[in-house]
Amino acid sequence: MKYWKLPEIVPLGLGHVGARSDEFLPWAWGINGCASVLSAILAALLAMHVGFTGVVTIAAILYLAAPALLAGSQGFVPDRKRSRAKPSA
Repeated sequence: MKYWKLPEIVPLGLGHVGARSDEFLPWAWGINGCASVLSAILAALLAMHVGFTGVVTIAAILYLAAPALLAGSQGFVPDRKRSRAKPSA
């Protein structure tokens, strides 16, 4: 099992999406930005209710569960090598 450092995850994910489809790359950036803003707000709210230790525990569980959840989504991003509809002349 390969262990990734946190700063490697986003560039690897964007590279994976960009290699398969140019159309999804802006969406990947947008989803990343939205998730960053929402997670900061959610972490602050959770810290008020469950404490900092609870927030760190939830984050650790999500980071450990993410590879298992994403393993089945390999076919979601369309492959760039598939034939595209050609414009009519």
